[in-house]
Amino acid sequence: MEDIAKFNLKSENDNFQIREINRLVVKAKKCVIIAGAGISCSAGIPDFRSSDGLHNMIQSLCPNAFYSGKDLFDAQLPRTQDSIKAFNIFIGILKELIVKARPTATHSFIKILADMNKLKRVYTQNIDNLKEEVGLKPWNFEIKNCQAPVVQLHGTLANLQCSTCTNVYSFTKNIVIFSRKLKCQVATNVKRKKTLGLNKGDNYILLDN
Repeated sequence: MEDIAKFNLKSENDNFQIREINRLVVKAKKCVIIAGAGISCSAGIPDFRSSDGLHNMIQSLCPNAFYSGKDLFDAQLPRTQDSIKAFNIFIGILKELIVKARPTATHSFIKILADMNKLKRVYTQNIDNLKEEVGLKPWNFEIKNCQAPVVQLHGTLANLQCSTCTNVYSFTKNIVIFSRKLKCQVATNVKRKKTLGLNKGDNYILLDN
């Protein structure tokens, strides 16, 4: 099994290494791809952690809401009005960028591998659904006999999920969540019927599914 992660491409003109990677891919019977934000940057979706990434952008807009960008996704941290607002702004900006984005040459290349029956699996940290746009089927939580080539490790912004009842909503471009709260009617109705239980606060749709 060859590991092409050992290659360090410093520029697109590094012809020798590019040819060597091409040789290994052509030679391989099956390929497993581990993908991160870098493959979507050329589509106009910034990464999270660079100096001009999404974390710093939101921190400049909401300086008192959190200490670092990863705090936005830490379920163990207390949820304040400021942190909820920051999270909603973050997801709103990211969703707008995703709606405008189109699959890159890398996404198309992954689809070619699938069409050649070489692609075993793509494990991706990305939540932009661009691989699905080129026709790759996403994982649907099958535990056995999973045939889907794409496993979304961090979920997808195609859907929103209520943090209380886990009801799932389609996250369309018509949903605007900038600094406002989206009420989950399912969780609200269940909460009205209960007479006992822990106080989990308001039932707002917060997290990506």
